[in-house]
Amino acid sequence: ERDDLHTGYLQGVPYLRYTHAVVPPMAERRGMWEMFVELGRLLERPVMAGAGRRAEAAGRALDDEIMLEQIASSARVSWESLRAAPHGVIDNPFEPGWVVPGRLRHLLDLAPDTLVHQFETWQHSNATAPTDGLVLIPRRLSRQSNSIAPPTRGAGGDRNGPTLLLHPVDAEARALINGDDAVIRSAHGEVDATVEVTDRISPGTVSLTHGVSGVDVNRLTSDVDVDPVTGMPRFSGFAVEVRRLDALTSVG
Repeated sequence: ERDDLHTGYLQGVPYLRYTHAVVPPMAERRGMWEMFVELGRLLERPVMAGAGRRAEAAGRALDDEIMLEQIASSARVSWESLRAAPHGVIDNPFEPGWVVPGRLRHLLDLAPDTLVHQFETWQHSNATAPTDGLVLIPRRLSRQSNSIAPPTRGAGGDRNGPTLLLHPVDAEARALINGDDAVIRSAHGEVDATVEVTDRISPGTVSLTHGVSGVDVNRLTSDVDVDPVTGMPRFSGFAVEVRRLDALTSVG
């Protein structure tokens, strides 16, 4: 229902692709940018810049294409060449550090006082290690973006799949082998997942991906235990315990 600009910023090779709307919007549907523009005008605040400002100055009605042109204004390819490429434009990947310092408007403050204080608090805290000795960290799957077309439990396709990564030392201590079903418990809940034993993860650390049907990592998190600086729930670095699913079932 709208023109779109697809940016492959999470891919190994970056690309851009502009596409036209296929069908007109139905009922009273509007683009998100239209709502922001209307809010800006009601609040008497400028919300447009670049191509949008030029279009308004020329008396042109704003539309999807003008908004996307504005979004792509800082791209390394021109809007004209991007719009003329029916299958998009593939870019060459850059080595780490390409954005610094030439494309930065100002230096970045990598150690703001609030963050430094938080790190110091963690460093000098007397918090005990998790009872089971394991800490959960998140990860992404290379062929999945959040919950867009997620793999279901047991589905192949990705090298890791929606599995619980577990170091061989930790797996042996818990009598777990590759392919076992295990229960992961936190202070807030539990979820079960298939074990993938691998030395690509550090001892004492386990990892689950997010956005996977049947392995809902959100069950391990809380909307009460949040980061004091950002207000975000803790999705990483919290204690968990891991046990064989059938062992827990037989005991119960």
